[in-house]
Amino acid sequence: MALLHLVCSYVNSPKGMDKAAIGPALQVLESAVSSGAAYSQVEKEVTLGVLVTHVQNPDPQVQQNALALVNALFSKADPFKRKTLSTTLASRKYRDIVLQYVINKKPGDRPSETNHELYVMQTLFLNLLEERRQTPVDPQDQDAQTKLKELLRIAFESDVGNYSAINFETNNLSNGGRKDKSNHKRDYHKLGFTNDSNPALDFAAAPPGALALDCMYHLATSHTECYSKIVLESACRTSGDECPFAKSSIALVNSLCDILKMGEPPGDQQGKFYPFYFHHDKPFEELYCICAQLVTKTWKEMRATMEDFDKVFDVVREQIRRALDKIPDTFDSLRSHLNALTYQEINNLRQQERTSREEWELQARPIQELRKKLEPEMIELIKQNRLNYLIAGTRFNKFSSQRLMLQKVKGKFWFCRLSNNTKVFHYGECEEKATPLPEELSSKLNVLDIKDLLTGRDCPHMKDSKGKKSNVPLAFSLVTEKETPCTVDFVAPDEKTFDLWTDGINALLGKDMISKEAKKDLDVLLHMEIKLRLLDIEGIPEIPQDAPPIPALPQNFDFSTLQLNGIATK
Repeated sequence: MALLHLVCSYVNSPKGMDKAAIGPALQVLESAVSSGAAYSQVEKEVTLGVLVTHVQNPDPQVQQNALALVNALFSKADPFKRKTLSTTLASRKYRDIVLQYVINKKPGDRPSETNHELYVMQTLFLNLLEERRQTPVDPQDQDAQTKLKELLRIAFESDVGNYSAINFETNNLSNGGRKDKSNHKRDYHKLGFTNDSNPALDFAAAPPGALALDCMYHLATSHTECYSKIVLESACRTSGDECPFAKSSIALVNSLCDILKMGEPPGDQQGKFYPFYFHHDKPFEELYCICAQLVTKTWKEMRATMEDFDKVFDVVREQIRRALDKIPDTFDSLRSHLNALTYQEINNLRQQERTSREEWELQARPIQELRKKLEPEMIELIKQNRLNYLIAGTRFNKFSSQRLMLQKVKGKFWFCRLSNNTKVFHYGECEEKATPLPEELSSKLNVLDIKDLLTGRDCPHMKDSKGKKSNVPLAFSLVTEKETPCTVDFVAPDEKTFDLWTDGINALLGKDMISKEAKKDLDVLLHMEIKLRLLDIEGIPEIPQDAPPIPALPQNFDFSTLQLNGIATK
């Protein structure tokens, strides 16, 4: 105790001491308080004013240790002292000191340890609201009734005289009030209460309990214009399309508590501290006020109805998380980030992240191995598709060679198709819109007689062709294997038809399909098949790069006897 008294004296009267000893002295006291053995003595001997002085010390280590000691005293205090201490720490004077000497430093000048202590302090402040969060509202509580009356009065200012007479227990009016029960129920409904006969019952569930009512009351009294605008905008919508203020506020407070992890002790790892939290004596309530406007804005952007309530809050939660991830310095900065994260922007970000994740997953080694395994099956599907296309047949334009140029013959067409057994090509002249049957075509070419497939300038009917509008890229020829080789010459009407026919012929000849269309189809099929296979592992955050190790073989394969229904079997 004497030694601890000496250390406390160093902290209380640093003048004449070695400045390098102040930081370690504060650290010793913080460790002693955290252990629980010396809280009473340190709390009596070291005042908060002294610690605030050390927070203003330019030495980062002294600042960090002073904040750590404040946090230790705060966390070990009993509920009454903790509330008193929080009132002092939340005062404008103390917050300005923390902002000026600690938070407003450049991020590089503020050690990560100091950031952690600020996060711990923020969490301890936040957890003071946990009691209200876990407290259901009693319908007979006078404070709750007063707040509910104020919400109604401010929302419908023209009827000021009527709401002081509301009795929430009997749902009637006293003191000569002029409004009847049905009108009050209508007004509660306009404010978005589920229990419009007795709105206090909406806060019976804890969490968020009384905290939701506190936040709504803070919005109505501190940001009256904003509150009136939210209520008015909802009231002007048709039934079913309105954003219910009370119901959405309860859901919003729940969401904020979950995002900020209210009620959880500070983590040992580096947590997030938000500089804006130290800009107001009621930071959580202010955060709620900003996000309440966001809910109305997002509801409008989504053109939501009551059936979309959960979908809206999925988007709102994501908007809040993304805005907080930017670590805004002030509430104005937070508001700007939230306004920039529109519903459309959230959809775009989701799509980008989904695409990036899919691209990353497709590059993982197990996925590459799966892709190789599936590739032959997909190629077989493409091959069958091309053969079906050839069986259906295609109508081609007739061309004639004139003056070293290939000219389309107007009104002349010919048709070519593969037989159902894929052994014979049938071809011959046809009408413009005709689709002749195989037996209606005059010429045949056995697939076994095809020696090769020529394309482009290699085709006989294209060797001497000239001109700007050349059909060379769409030309292909079938070379027969007879004693006097001859060709069947084609000019496809477009690039896709060219690719499908050359793929089909290559498939018949046992060659690879190398067209752009084949590569595109292969990628699409593999991508779809892999995505279907990956549905079985939905929710796994990361695909492992390496397969799990194969266990070693057992020493022997003499497996034990199983007793089934009293009968020994092997």
